[in-house]
Amino acid sequence: MIAHFDWLPAKGNVVEATEELILRYTPTWPFADRAGLYPRWLVDLQTAGFMGIETFSFDVAERYSHEAWVGRVRASAPIAGTLDSEGVRACSDQLAVMLRASFAKDPLRRRTGCGRSPPGPPVTSRSSAEIDSAGKSIREVAMSVARINGVELHYELSGSGEPLVLVHGSWGDHHNWDAVVSPLAESFRVLAYDRRGHGASERPAGQGSVFEDADDLAGLVDELGLAPAHIAGNSFGAAIVLRAATRRPEVFRTLIAHEPPLFPLLAGTELEPALVEVQRRIDAVTRLLESGDDKGAARLFVETVAFAPGAWEEQLTPEMREVFIFNAPTFLDEVRDADALQMDLDALSGFDRPALLTSGTESAPFFRPVVDMVAESLPQCERVTVDGADHVPHVSIPERYVELVRTFAHTGRSGAPV
Repeated sequence: MIAHFDWLPAKGNVVEATEELILRYTPTWPFADRAGLYPRWLVDLQTAGFMGIETFSFDVAERYSHEAWVGRVRASAPIAGTLDSEGVRACSDQLAVMLRASFAKDPLRRRTGCGRSPPGPPVTSRSSAEIDSAGKSIREVAMSVARINGVELHYELSGSGEPLVLVHGSWGDHHNWDAVVSPLAESFRVLAYDRRGHGASERPAGQGSVFEDADDLAGLVDELGLAPAHIAGNSFGAAIVLRAATRRPEVFRTLIAHEPPLFPLLAGTELEPALVEVQRRIDAVTRLLESGDDKGAARLFVETVAFAPGAWEEQLTPEMREVFIFNAPTFLDEVRDADALQMDLDALSGFDRPALLTSGTESAPFFRPVVDMVAESLPQCERVTVDGADHVPHVSIPERYVELVRTFAHTGRSGAPV
């Protein structure tokens, strides 16, 4: 059994203030602003040969006296494990002064995340549980593993209602959707999963294919008895959703896709200069990946392809940056797949279910013309430009994204403008 017990920073609480103090003494400490969840442990356990992994986590409010909190922090890795005795004493003294000045109530109350991982079937978890004052679970999400097309895929199911499947893009995992899963689960049976090669799902050896991703999506929907489902994808996840629509249209109830990076569609058009520019940027990312600089590649992708300069530090949490770096090898695999960004628009024109194609006003300009071309090929498609949205609207404008998805799934129309 693996058990862990973490403090949880929140706006204005004693943990946040303590972490700010720690970072003044140990600025290279990498574990500030954590959420107490470590999905990468699942990969480590799988790699070690464990099967039937069960995990859960929950939050509790803990009481600490000022003296006990100072002692807890003094014994921590970034203080006692890093500083000399003079530095430890200075930090402890400053923490005691801060507690008296800003958190005078003694004992303190802080939120703590607890979890454990014992081996034993079946593979399920409550990965995001909030506990109220009566100890009742406010949100409980089941996490499981399914073997689809010979590969173990980790997924979460939550809520009730018509099925809604969320397909993440490159570099990420199912946690990309965390900001919208709970509100969507009020109206839908929500499935979010780690695509092959991402997060806790299996990373097969050898060159992968977008066809495998599309068949995984349809296969998982079949396996869980969710067809026909509303299926939404973002970025390369949107490309996978569109590919699945040409191969397995019967698993769809509706289709929602935001900014699929199908840039080769621009070849031979007046928009080809945009294709040349985006390919130049992706080539630069690829060179860093091939040199083994996963972190540098992830940062360059975020700041030159997906978002804008400065986004790596300003928009991504430390956990999100870690996920990008961990999944970097799979992006290189996707870049080397000759079919990854191709799309047969004639085949797509045979998809007869309601479809919603979106782009954001704050996204890189080369996404918009691609979305236009794809939307024109779908016979029952609504095309919407979402004001204020960027490449990941479920992160940047989650409330509006939820309303957009909910309205379209229930009515077949987006209710634009949004």
